[in-house]
Amino acid sequence: MGGWVGSTDTALTPYPSTPYPSTLLPIHPPNPLLPMQRTIINTPAAPAPVGPYNQAVAVSGQMLFVSGQIALDPATGQLVGEGDVVAQTEQVIANLKAILTAAGASFDNVVKTSVFLKDMGDFGAVNEIYAKYFGGDHAPARACVEVARLPKDVDVEIDCIAVL
Repeated sequence: MGGWVGSTDTALTPYPSTPYPSTLLPIHPPNPLLPMQRTIINTPAAPAPVGPYNQAVAVSGQMLFVSGQIALDPATGQLVGEGDVVAQTEQVIANLKAILTAAGASFDNVVKTSVFLKDMGDFGAVNEIYAKYFGGDHAPARACVEVARLPKDVDVEIDCIAVL
């Protein structure tokens, strides 16, 4: 019974057929990157989307989970657009784009987003910016919720899942 072991700081190496130490976890051997296949799911049996997103997206490929991003300038670490949800949303989108690019992906690879708003009254303004990057026929599935508080008291946070 062979397999593969590895961690975030080591390359994948084959492990012997004997039982492996409990600190090593078996994972699948690496596969070459395959192109993502996407099928948009929209059915009249569920409510139509009320913004630039689809009800669901079925995909194949490797998954990338991007942590929630807030409006911090990566060069300074300072908040961008304090009190301005439009400026904050633009910076959040720029931060997401930078992470996706670093992973070899783009907004076209995103299949799910979660938008967290401090005030649901900002939904229209955030949605307008969001639609510039995630709109159209290939818009990802999305959740948008109002929360009591966000890190550094920002107005918006967005995370995403992409398929490479």
